[in-house]
Amino acid sequence: RIGELSAFAKQYAESLSQMLGCLAGICDMDQVVAAAGNGKKELQDEDITRELGEFLKERKTQNAKAGEKRYVPVISPILCAGDVIGAVLLLNMDQKDLFEEREICLAEYTAKVLGKQMEQ
Repeated sequence: RIGELSAFAKQYAESLSQMLGCLAGICDMDQVVAAAGNGKKELQDEDITRELGEFLKERKTQNAKAGEKRYVPVISPILCAGDVIGAVLLLNMDQKDLFEEREICLAEYTAKVLGKQMEQ
């Protein structure tokens, strides 16, 4: 479980949030274990939705399309020994600003680092 690395996950969420100026979260397959940025209180410790759990099984990074409600998200699954164990979430409250390739790459990189850390 990523919850075992919550301090490590919190540092990554804080770094992503500061670097990208967005709400960043890291979840396991049950709940958000680390959140940083504007709105972190609403995200921290929230249970993940059934839809997010189903999406993670597809093992692909998602970048929301313009017009989707509430947040414009990037979701990058965290893989450990071939299993999905959680995700890196980037959320932007401003629905006009879609995340670009740089943000997507950073989410994917963070997910890979966390997955490798869990394998050790």
